[in-house]
Amino acid sequence: MEKVWRKLLKHLPLCSAEGGGCTEIAASELVRLVGEDSEHPHATVLLVQELFCKAGLLESGRLREGVWRFVSYPARLFACSLLALLASEQGLFWEGFWAAGMNDDISRQHKALHALETLRDERTEAFPIRRTFVAWGVIRRESRFILKRRENREDDPDNALHGNYGFPGGRVNLRDLQNCESGMSAEQGLELLYGLPEALTAEEEALIDRALEHALVRELEEELSLQHKTHYTFTRSDFQRPPATFIHGANAQHCLTECRFTLFEIALTPAGDARLASTVRDGELFFLDEMQTPCLPERKAFLDDQNDGFLDWLEKLTDSASSLHLKRADLSPGPGGGAKGEEPLEVVLPLTVQEPLILGDCEITLSDPQYVDLLLLLGLAVRAEPLPHLQDGPEPSHWGWVRMQDRELLLLAQRLNQEARKICGVPPLMIQDSLCRLRAGGDNVFFSPDLFSAELRQEQLLLRRGSLDRPGLLYVDAQIHALTFSGPNWAHLQHLKNGESDRVSYDNLRKLKDKSNRRLDDFVRLCGLRQLYAPKDATLSRELQEFRFAIRIIGRDAHSPDSPFDGLGRRR
Repeated sequence: MEKVWRKLLKHLPLCSAEGGGCTEIAASELVRLVGEDSEHPHATVLLVQELFCKAGLLESGRLREGVWRFVSYPARLFACSLLALLASEQGLFWEGFWAAGMNDDISRQHKALHALETLRDERTEAFPIRRTFVAWGVIRRESRFILKRRENREDDPDNALHGNYGFPGGRVNLRDLQNCESGMSAEQGLELLYGLPEALTAEEEALIDRALEHALVRELEEELSLQHKTHYTFTRSDFQRPPATFIHGANAQHCLTECRFTLFEIALTPAGDARLASTVRDGELFFLDEMQTPCLPERKAFLDDQNDGFLDWLEKLTDSASSLHLKRADLSPGPGGGAKGEEPLEVVLPLTVQEPLILGDCEITLSDPQYVDLLLLLGLAVRAEPLPHLQDGPEPSHWGWVRMQDRELLLLAQRLNQEARKICGVPPLMIQDSLCRLRAGGDNVFFSPDLFSAELRQEQLLLRRGSLDRPGLLYVDAQIHALTFSGPNWAHLQHLKNGESDRVSYDNLRKLKDKSNRRLDDFVRLCGLRQLYAPKDATLSRELQEFRFAIRIIGRDAHSPDSPFDGLGRRR
């Protein structure tokens, strides 16, 4: 065929770069000339003519009369370049350019495909030539999502186009299909996954659905070392994204692709949460706003531009480990039965063995001062507060998990769980190998009110949290937080301080906000205090209750009957 291409190249019509001079040649004459070297000259000339027409190189008016005439000098150059490539022994690409495993220069394959597919997409009503069925396992821990680096190379241009991080999971492959349909031949599987996309039958849809679950389990084990049922369970999300078609594909799999994403919500077991806490890197944790607007080009999440409610769904998604936290329904009923429910329990940590560990309505008297120290350590960790790094000491990990280097601490945690289980029917700690965690979310863990004091001064509430010092285990400095109030809000606090509780209603206190519009209740809980004020008589309804400060107030008459502290600042 090289002779045919050379002959065509030699007899192409001419066109000047300047002045407008052009020649032309009849297609029938080209057929005659090519016939000397080709068994099918008419078909050969017709094929080349079709290529030149689709490229916009020939004048359409003259072509209808059976005559070739180039529209411009650059058009002739393009035709010459194309035929010259075909006429060379090497061709457009060298032998092995597209062969799997023979060409390490994947970026050139990517560029060639991208240029051709971009041109096709811009100039025609392009249809996808590739379809992918992708299973995404969505894991949300606290306020961040786990994303994994995609399999494409760092210099892959698709990173800039679509991001270099994506949700754990991946594409259905031929083995996934065959594992779900033992009678399927390789040819049938190849046609379904890698043939031109066509409408699926109901049987094919059902097969793909099963294969997606298989792909999810396979990919989560490969990417996160998570084993199904041991480390997690999954449910197919009620929200699903519509298929999207765009130029996409890692490495050399780059073309106009119909992408079908199926979302799965991942629920972690204690073992799975501990596994991820010890293996996931900080760079793999993304806040939602980071996914939408990346601060660094090397940390761009794979999110296409569909306005399909995906981001809203992500924002509302529950924590993947929320089922691990203690709930009211987990507790053994008290003497009076006790209310049950799925709401998470609030935990109040003691400072000494004279105070109980409070799990919701259950109070646990601790027999060992070391239990108190351990609980404070785990409470700080689960609240994501900085912990000192002690040599050979406890090592904080993600989401409140702490690696216990000292086996004695693990044994202590086990004994605490055993004692607590006897009292309230449930252990307060999760223990996985050398990792330990308090079974509560950080926003539901609080410290003893005895750790706090407050002062009202110049329209400011100064809330002080004392230092925590447990030699060899932890040390946290004291903290002071300030809120500025004005008008009625400041007056309500003054009434509370002066013991004029009859002038302050529950509704007044619940709505208290500072000048920056922060709710007082939200602020004190953020500092680790469960409540700043408490009812004098909890048996009364909220409408009839009178309230007092629940912590020591500096500058207040300590002998006031409303004060919960005596003259030495000790709780009565």
